Amino acid sequence: MFFPGFTLTAGMLGATYGILLHKKVNLLRIVIAALIVTVVIQLGIETLWLAILFGDGDSLFSMYYAMLPWRLVRTAIMFPVQVILIKLLVSNRVYETLQKLTH
Repeated sequence: MFFPGFTLTAGMLGATYGILLHKKVNLLRIVIAALIVTVVIQLGIETLWLAILFGDGDSLFSMYYAMLPWRLVRTAIMFPVQVILIKLLVSNRVYETLQKLTH
């Protein structure tokens, strides 16, 4: 089943990382990007899309709040994972070599 909300979310994820991590990458920018992605987009907006998709019109907010605790656990786990993985990727020599070739 196609739901356009997830397509919009994927675009927002790419735009967030692209805007914050393009050309100037440091730990603060990585943390800010991961925080926006995990808390605002994945916890807030994706949970709303799931509530719209799986709830009915009368119980939209109850479905949202029912999913929120589990999504909070996911966010708490994924935030440090994303920061660590992005930092490892950026500090990799392959990334540095590609960056030199493109600039």
